[in-house]
Amino acid sequence: MTKSCAMVVVSMVFAFVACTSVQTALAGGEQALLSEVPAAAKEAALNAVKGLKLTKAEMEQENDKTIYELKGGANGKKYSVEVEAGGKNVKVEEESDTDPEDASLSTVPATVRQVATGAVKGITLTEVELEKDGERNVYIFKGATKASLFHWGKSYRIKVSMDGKLLSAEEEEDAEDEKD
Repeated sequence: MTKSCAMVVVSMVFAFVACTSVQTALAGGEQALLSEVPAAAKEAALNAVKGLKLTKAEMEQENDKTIYELKGGANGKKYSVEVEAGGKNVKVEEESDTDPEDASLSTVPATVRQVATGAVKGITLTEVELEKDGERNVYIFKGATKASLFHWGKSYRIKVSMDGKLLSAEEEEDAEDEKD
């Protein structure tokens, strides 16, 4: 009897976990194979962006509708196309190469990096972000100078425009200095 009860409980737990996993995946967007995307959705995306070559697909449920987000490239640009399974309600978004999530020291133009390193003697750049500053995008660099026998290393925040103009270079306060 206890073996049967244990088997029922284990089965119920397994079913609950499986259902929860499927609901979570559908709510947050789930990777989908391009071959599984309905032809009407693919055709709508391809018609929305001339020359689009699809590379990735995600699927999610919104208000009892299946929505596909199809990603790809055309003419040297990246695109994201949202479309319902039946091919209706197409939304096209050109993805920017200047997306803050994509910023890394290796992708920043060399001339801009040189301006940042020239702003503070002996600085080593450690990270970069791309931010909106009013109507323009700017690079925000963070870095530090090395400590030596005669001075402590310091942290800096350096702002440089996309065209390589130094906008500011400020020493950042240490956490210990802020407590005083």
